[in-house]
Amino acid sequence: MSRLGGALAAAGGGIGTGARAVGGGARYAVHLPGAAWTGARRRPRRAFTVLGVAAVVLAIVAGLFAFFAIRQLQVENARTAATAAAEQKVTDLLSYDYRSIATDQDARTAMLTGQFKDDYASLLKDVVAPAAAQQQLTTRSSIVSTSVVGTDGTDRVTLLVFLNQTTQSSAKPDPTLSGSRLRVTMQEVDGNWLVSELTPV
Repeated sequence: MSRLGGALAAAGGGIGTGARAVGGGARYAVHLPGAAWTGARRRPRRAFTVLGVAAVVLAIVAGLFAFFAIRQLQVENARTAATAAAEQKVTDLLSYDYRSIATDQDARTAMLTGQFKDDYASLLKDVVAPAAAQQQLTTRSSIVSTSVVGTDGTDRVTLLVFLNQTTQSSAKPDPTLSGSRLRVTMQEVDGNWLVSELTPV
């Protein structure tokens, strides 16, 4: 074979190889848009999945914030209601008049609950009422200040109560002023705040 023929053969071989390479590249180029489109379609699904998970997490977090906000509001409302009830009931419970103490025991015990209700009723009947009648005792109580020192849920509140008491008796007709500090626990029963504990401190 002449050099020219060999060159042409070699060139022909090179052209064939190049043609096959170009053809393969063309086929790859033809298939590339389809692959790119498939990947593009997969990415939005992944993005939507991530967004869906994020939306669920945000909804849970928002729900928790709402729950705790409502709970805190309920606790604050309980403290306010318990404080108002304590100021009224403690004043009534610790004010006595020897002329009426024997007849208002039911009204007094209606302000109480739990074991303290029985203890107070017994003390009032056996000790306070007889002593008040004997000494013609009159005591007036007034709240100086109150502060919440503890809560247990939304139906139990403990307060520290400062009050003044003015006392008169047949032996001491001039009013005598004294101060007291009490730990008072209020319990909500059927929508009413009642005294469940009253302890001098």
